[in-house]
Amino acid sequence: METLESETRKCSAESKMHLETVSKPRDLGFDNMKGILIYLVVVAHFLNMPDFPSVAGRCLYIFIYLFHMPAFIFISGYFTKNVSKARDTAVKEYLLPYFFLTVVSWLDIYWIHRRYCAELRLFTAPTGCWFLFVLFIYRLLLKDILKVKAIFPLSIGLGLVSGFSAEFSRKLCLGRIFCFLAFFLAGYYTDAKHIEKVRKIPKVVSIVLIGAVMVIAYYFAKTELVPMELFQCRTYYRQNHQLLDCGVRGLYYVVAFIMIGCLINLCTNKRTVWTKIGKNSLSVYMLHLFILRRIDLIIKGDEPMFQNPTSYLALIAVLAALVTWVFSRDFIEKMIRQLIHLQQKLFFKESSM
Repeated sequence: METLESETRKCSAESKMHLETVSKPRDLGFDNMKGILIYLVVVAHFLNMPDFPSVAGRCLYIFIYLFHMPAFIFISGYFTKNVSKARDTAVKEYLLPYFFLTVVSWLDIYWIHRRYCAELRLFTAPTGCWFLFVLFIYRLLLKDILKVKAIFPLSIGLGLVSGFSAEFSRKLCLGRIFCFLAFFLAGYYTDAKHIEKVRKIPKVVSIVLIGAVMVIAYYFAKTELVPMELFQCRTYYRQNHQLLDCGVRGLYYVVAFIMIGCLINLCTNKRTVWTKIGKNSLSVYMLHLFILRRIDLIIKGDEPMFQNPTSYLALIAVLAALVTWVFSRDFIEKMIRQLIHLQQKLFFKESSM
């Protein structure tokens, strides 16, 4: 009886929280933040195409990877307050689109490289697809994860320790699942009051901190102390440099949380050029992957351009801006939503009340 009453109170609390969230006006600060982040995702993916021709290119790449995906995952955790609903919709809203995007990406790779028969690997995600699978795991298991004592500091410990094992790599996205869990939980535990407090911090503090992070990125780009793949958090530590790599991952956590706070502080809650892009970031995320593969083929054929860092980075910035703007249009987002809804309708029964 006590268990039943406890569950009833918990469901009532979740329902109340959900109703309060729905009744509140949309927080445009997060839309603006997502708009900036999705643009950086496109830039980072375009930068990842060739060998980096300059320290500036490597610096920009490392700077973006130090925070852009942790920030996206933090936002996902922030908007996952109803854990029961998150579990109920995890397969339909995340796993099914993940499978669809993975299969279509495989077909696209096969189409581009006619002579190269790419293997279909459903649980070794192609570029970018991993994000949906990681969120599926988090939302599916969050209700149970929250029952673990001191789960937040434990999640950071797991993220640090997991790098010592070769099992935590790209297979099943295990490397990223364990590494990014702390950011998802941080988002979940953060509420509107915390956000308001961060936004009241003087903006100059965030500007100074971002400058410090850029210095850190420049140091790693200049010295090449660790491989850039380490900042992608998808693989384990190098065999002869495990302690160094673990220390860098610890620094990664500190820097990523600082940058998340800076973005929250600097992103206004008013409508800006980034608002619609952030609101429609799903279509940008899914569609830019297909453009990426085609631009990869075109740009790699222009070797002289790689030797001119200024023109190379300018081209990347312009291409990323164009792709982000086009794919964030309302009619494209609507088509992507309709496609996802069609998949759900094909594979899932209508819920009966």
